[in-house]
Amino acid sequence: MRNLTLILFLALASTSATAQGQQKKPNSKKGSLDKLLSYMQGSFSSEQQAKKDTNFFHITLEMFPIWENNESGKWMYVEQTAAWTPGKPYRQRIYHLTQEEDGRFRSTIYKMPSPKKYVGGFNSPQVFDSLSIDSLEVLKGCDLVFSFENGAYSGITKGKECINKWGKATYATSEVTITKDVMLSWDRGWDQEDKQVWGAEISGYIFKKLKK
Repeated sequence: MRNLTLILFLALASTSATAQGQQKKPNSKKGSLDKLLSYMQGSFSSEQQAKKDTNFFHITLEMFPIWENNESGKWMYVEQTAAWTPGKPYRQRIYHLTQEEDGRFRSTIYKMPSPKKYVGGFNSPQVFDSLSIDSLEVLKGCDLVFSFENGAYSGITKGKECINKWGKATYATSEVTITKDVMLSWDRGWDQEDKQVWGAEISGYIFKKLKK
Protein backbone atom coordinates (compact mmCIF):
# COMPACT_ATOMS: atom_id res chain seq x y z
CA MET A 1 0.00 0.00 0.00
CA ARG A 2 3.00 2.30 0.44
CA ASN A 3 3.41 2.29 -3.34
CA LEU A 4 -0.17 3.43 -3.76
CA THR A 5 0.29 6.23 -1.26
CA LEU A 6 3.48 7.40 -2.98
CA ILE A 7 1.70 7.53 -6.34
CA LEU A 8 -1.14 9.49 -4.80
CA PHE A 9 1.34 12.05 -3.46
CA LEU A 10 2.86 12.43 -6.94
CA ALA A 11 -0.47 12.54 -8.73
CA LEU A 12 -2.24 14.96 -6.43
CA ALA A 13 0.59 16.63 -4.48
CA SER A 14 -1.47 16.07 -1.38
CA THR A 15 -1.65 13.67 1.51
CA SER A 16 -3.70 10.50 1.54
CA ALA A 17 -4.57 7.83 4.02
CA THR A 18 -2.91 4.45 3.87
CA ALA A 19 -4.82 1.19 3.98
CA GLN A 20 -2.91 -1.53 5.78
CA GLY A 21 -3.98 -4.59 7.71
CA GLN A 22 -4.85 -2.39 10.70
CA GLN A 23 -7.26 0.43 9.91
CA LYS A 24 -6.47 3.83 11.38
CA LYS A 25 -8.98 5.50 13.66
CA PRO A 26 -11.65 7.01 11.39
CA ASN A 27 -12.49 10.68 11.29
CA SER A 28 -16.26 10.35 11.31
CA LYS A 29 -16.74 14.12 11.67
CA LYS A 30 -15.65 14.67 8.07
CA GLY A 31 -16.32 11.34 6.40
CA SER A 32 -19.87 10.45 5.45
CA LEU A 33 -21.72 7.93 3.34
CA ASP A 34 -22.90 10.69 1.00
CA LYS A 35 -19.35 11.95 0.54
CA LEU A 36 -18.05 8.45 -0.16
CA LEU A 37 -20.75 8.00 -2.79
CA SER A 38 -19.89 11.34 -4.40
CA TYR A 39 -16.19 10.40 -4.55
CA MET A 40 -16.95 7.03 -6.13
CA GLN A 41 -19.60 8.20 -8.56
CA GLY A 42 -18.57 9.03 -12.12
CA SER A 43 -16.55 7.99 -15.14
CA PHE A 44 -12.87 7.16 -14.60
CA SER A 45 -9.93 6.29 -16.84
CA SER A 46 -6.38 4.98 -16.37
CA GLU A 47 -5.31 6.35 -19.77
CA GLN A 48 -2.84 8.86 -18.36
CA GLN A 49 -1.07 6.19 -16.33
CA ALA A 50 -1.03 3.75 -19.27
CA LYS A 51 0.65 6.35 -21.49
CA LYS A 52 3.44 6.83 -18.96
CA ASP A 53 3.94 3.20 -17.95
CA THR A 54 3.46 0.22 -20.29
CA ASN A 55 2.98 -2.06 -17.28
CA PHE A 56 -0.56 -0.69 -17.08
CA PHE A 57 -3.46 -0.87 -19.53
CA HIS A 58 -5.94 1.81 -20.49
CA ILE A 59 -9.03 0.82 -18.52
CA THR A 60 -12.32 2.68 -18.20
CA LEU A 61 -14.37 2.52 -15.02
CA GLU A 62 -18.00 3.56 -14.70
CA MET A 63 -19.60 3.87 -11.26
CA PHE A 64 -23.12 5.21 -10.88
CA PRO A 65 -25.84 5.09 -8.22
CA ILE A 66 -28.92 2.94 -8.62
CA TRP A 67 -31.97 2.28 -6.42
CA GLU A 68 -31.63 5.74 -4.90
CA ASN A 69 -34.91 5.37 -2.98
CA ASN A 70 -33.64 2.30 -1.16
CA GLU A 71 -33.00 3.26 2.48
CA SER A 72 -30.66 0.38 3.36
CA GLY A 73 -27.58 2.35 2.27
CA LYS A 74 -26.19 3.42 -1.10
CA TRP A 75 -26.20 1.16 -4.15
CA MET A 76 -23.96 1.49 -7.21
CA TYR A 77 -23.55 -0.22 -10.56
CA VAL A 78 -19.89 -0.69 -11.51
CA GLU A 79 -18.60 -1.52 -14.99
CA GLN A 80 -14.93 -2.00 -15.91
CA THR A 81 -13.79 -2.23 -19.54
CA ALA A 82 -10.55 -2.43 -21.49
CA ALA A 83 -10.46 0.67 -23.72
CA TRP A 84 -9.84 -1.41 -26.86
CA THR A 85 -13.04 -3.45 -26.33
CA PRO A 86 -15.74 -0.77 -25.82
CA GLY A 87 -19.14 -2.13 -24.90
CA LYS A 88 -17.64 -5.42 -23.71
CA PRO A 89 -16.85 -4.99 -20.00
CA TYR A 90 -14.79 -7.67 -18.31
CA ARG A 91 -16.26 -6.89 -14.88
CA GLN A 92 -19.74 -5.87 -13.79
CA ARG A 93 -20.69 -5.57 -10.15
CA ILE A 94 -23.20 -4.07 -7.75
CA TYR A 95 -21.74 -2.28 -4.71
CA HIS A 96 -23.68 -1.71 -1.49
CA LEU A 97 -22.26 1.07 0.69
CA THR A 98 -23.15 1.22 4.39
CA GLN A 99 -21.73 2.83 7.51
CA GLU A 100 -20.44 0.71 10.39
CA GLU A 101 -21.17 1.44 14.05
CA ASP A 102 -17.52 2.42 14.57
CA GLY A 103 -17.80 5.14 11.91
CA ARG A 104 -16.07 3.27 9.11
CA PHE A 105 -17.73 2.46 5.79
CA ARG A 106 -18.29 -0.93 4.16
CA SER A 107 -18.58 -1.73 0.47
CA THR A 108 -20.24 -5.11 -0.05
CA ILE A 109 -19.76 -6.48 -3.56
CA TYR A 110 -22.30 -8.51 -5.54
CA LYS A 111 -22.46 -10.39 -8.82
CA MET A 112 -25.65 -10.04 -10.83
CA PRO A 113 -27.57 -12.54 -12.96
CA SER A 114 -27.43 -12.11 -16.76
CA PRO A 115 -24.87 -9.26 -16.58
CA LYS A 116 -24.88 -8.67 -20.36
CA LYS A 117 -28.39 -7.33 -19.98
CA TYR A 118 -27.02 -4.40 -17.98
CA VAL A 119 -24.04 -3.36 -20.12
CA GLY A 120 -24.09 0.42 -20.39
CA GLY A 121 -26.57 0.64 -17.52
CA PHE A 122 -24.74 3.69 -16.15
CA ASN A 123 -26.39 5.64 -18.99
CA SER A 124 -29.88 4.39 -18.14
CA PRO A 125 -30.09 3.36 -14.46
CA GLN A 126 -33.81 2.64 -14.85
CA VAL A 127 -32.78 -0.70 -16.38
CA PHE A 128 -32.03 -1.85 -12.84
CA ASP A 129 -35.62 -1.32 -11.72
CA SER A 130 -36.37 -4.87 -12.84
CA LEU A 131 -33.34 -6.32 -11.01
CA SER A 132 -34.16 -7.76 -7.60
CA ILE A 133 -31.71 -7.37 -4.72
CA ASP A 134 -32.59 -10.96 -3.76
CA SER A 135 -31.20 -12.18 -7.09
CA LEU A 136 -27.72 -10.81 -6.36
CA GLU A 137 -24.88 -13.07 -5.25
CA VAL A 138 -22.59 -11.64 -2.59
CA LEU A 139 -18.85 -12.15 -3.05
CA LYS A 140 -18.11 -13.46 0.42
CA GLY A 141 -14.99 -12.12 2.08
CA CYS A 142 -14.47 -9.49 -0.62
CA ASP A 143 -15.92 -6.55 1.33
CA LEU A 144 -13.82 -3.41 1.57
CA VAL A 145 -13.92 -1.50 4.85
CA PHE A 146 -12.97 2.17 4.46
CA SER A 147 -11.60 4.70 6.93
CA PHE A 148 -11.59 8.42 6.18
CA GLU A 149 -8.55 10.59 6.85
CA ASN A 150 -6.93 13.65 5.25
CA GLY A 151 -9.59 13.89 2.55
CA ALA A 152 -9.30 10.27 1.40
CA TYR A 153 -11.16 7.03 1.96
CA SER A 154 -8.84 4.02 2.23
CA GLY A 155 -9.97 0.41 2.35
CA ILE A 156 -8.61 -3.11 2.10
CA THR A 157 -9.98 -6.64 2.01
CA LYS A 158 -9.38 -8.88 5.02
CA GLY A 159 -6.61 -11.46 4.82
CA LYS A 160 -7.29 -14.39 2.50
CA GLU A 161 -11.07 -14.31 2.84
CA CYS A 162 -11.89 -13.19 -0.73
CA ILE A 163 -11.94 -16.53 -2.55
CA ASN A 164 -10.91 -16.29 -6.21
CA LYS A 165 -10.50 -19.11 -8.73
CA TRP A 166 -9.40 -17.08 -11.75
CA GLY A 167 -6.32 -18.68 -13.34
CA LYS A 168 -4.16 -20.27 -10.64
CA ALA A 169 -5.45 -18.05 -7.86
CA THR A 170 -7.05 -19.30 -4.66
CA TYR A 171 -7.81 -15.89 -3.17
CA ALA A 172 -7.67 -12.20 -4.09
CA THR A 173 -6.87 -8.95 -2.29
CA SER A 174 -8.01 -5.42 -3.05
CA GLU A 175 -6.59 -2.13 -1.78
CA VAL A 176 -8.35 1.11 -2.67
CA THR A 177 -7.77 4.78 -1.93
CA ILE A 178 -10.39 7.29 -3.09
CA THR A 179 -10.20 11.08 -3.20
CA LYS A 180 -12.50 13.58 -4.85
CA ASP A 181 -10.78 13.26 -8.23
CA VAL A 182 -8.73 10.05 -8.19
CA MET A 183 -9.24 6.40 -7.36
CA LEU A 184 -6.26 4.10 -6.80
CA SER A 185 -7.14 0.43 -7.06
CA TRP A 186 -4.83 -2.54 -6.62
CA ASP A 187 -6.43 -5.94 -7.22
CA ARG A 188 -4.22 -9.03 -7.02
CA GLY A 189 -4.70 -12.79 -7.15
CA TRP A 190 -2.65 -15.20 -5.05
CA ASP A 191 -2.10 -18.96 -5.12
CA GLN A 192 -2.17 -21.29 -2.11
CA GLU A 193 1.51 -20.58 -1.49
CA ASP A 194 0.80 -16.82 -1.32
CA LYS A 195 2.53 -16.13 -4.64
CA GLN A 196 0.96 -13.47 -6.85
CA VAL A 197 -0.52 -14.96 -10.02
CA TRP A 198 -2.42 -12.04 -11.53
CA GLY A 199 -2.79 -8.28 -11.18
CA ALA A 200 -0.39 -5.35 -11.27
CA GLU A 201 2.88 -6.20 -9.56
CA ILE A 202 4.47 -2.87 -8.64
CA SER A 203 1.51 -0.72 -7.67
CA GLY A 204 -2.16 -0.20 -8.32
CA TYR A 205 -4.07 1.46 -11.14
CA ILE A 206 -4.62 5.21 -11.06
CA PHE A 207 -8.10 6.08 -12.29
CA LYS A 208 -8.64 9.79 -12.93
CA LYS A 209 -12.22 11.02 -12.74
CA LEU A 210 -13.42 12.33 -16.09
CA LYS A 211 -16.84 13.54 -15.02
CA LYS A 212 -19.10 13.35 -12.00
